[in-house]
Amino acid sequence: MSNSRWWFGEKSGLGTLPGVSVGCCTAMPTVSESICCQEADLDHVLRGQSCITMACTFTMLCREVDVLEVAMLSLKDVRGETLERPINSCLFRLTAYRQFTLWARGHLGKKNRIPIPACVVGSIRAVFPSLEYHGFEYAYDAF
Repeated sequence: MSNSRWWFGEKSGLGTLPGVSVGCCTAMPTVSESICCQEADLDHVLRGQSCITMACTFTMLCREVDVLEVAMLSLKDVRGETLERPINSCLFRLTAYRQFTLWARGHLGKKNRIPIPACVVGSIRAVFPSLEYHGFEYAYDAF
């Protein structure tokens, strides 16, 4: 097994729930990012799937270019902005993360952030790659 994949239960931060023993998640740089979808209280969207990335709704909402473009247009319209074309992979990736969070968690509100499961991040990055990734950060208010 390569170092870039963790099977549930082998590393801290992934597979800490008892009885979770199938599937795999991509190793992430921090513990806060190393979350398995089975541990993330997502039963309402998992619907019996061993991994959230296997759900048809996930594929449609987070990996389909046309769906992501409509989501971008909708957000830009609400903000009174125009969508610049061509659309780069970074914007597709960020929109896919937003789509996932809206589907799985609902609207969180401004500066309310929670880590996305590692399998979701890996799946979205596979479709919309980059040479460099930023990773998860909590929003902090400047004092």
